[in-house]
Amino acid sequence: MVAYNFRPEDARAIIFGIKASVIKPHGKRPHVAVGGTVHAFCGAVPPLWMKSPECHRLIVAPCSRSEEIVIEADKVTLGNAVMVTPEWFETLARDEGFSDFGSLQVHYDRLYGLPFRGQYIRWRPDRAEFRAQWPLIVKPPGPPDSTDQAAQPP
Repeated sequence: MVAYNFRPEDARAIIFGIKASVIKPHGKRPHVAVGGTVHAFCGAVPPLWMKSPECHRLIVAPCSRSEEIVIEADKVTLGNAVMVTPEWFETLARDEGFSDFGSLQVHYDRLYGLPFRGQYIRWRPDRAEFRAQWPLIVKPPGPPDSTDQAAQPP
């Protein structure tokens, strides 16, 4: 299973299909391939990550595009195509939840430095196997953890 964690602010847009793409850095594990399944979550925090009580599954949908992306100061390379048109830059920025391409560049420059190399992933929200209900329902607290000192008898 390839799971991606999103900010809680993105949850509504993902559930309603407004946001259907993400740019993620390369990591230890491979990214989802075209035809694979994207599992989108929000609220996953360490050390439990996807099992934390704040974590919500947002959507499970098929991946329609998975290509390497390189973001530089003056251009974006997506797969083998070099994108240089300002309109394309602004569309990419809006799809990723930024007001403009400059904000997207600043974000990735602060986090990873430019040029940024990562993976551009799109999914098909219209073919989702699972879609969360909105608003997200706050999960009730589970049983006390056995390591919690306050929960143990005196």
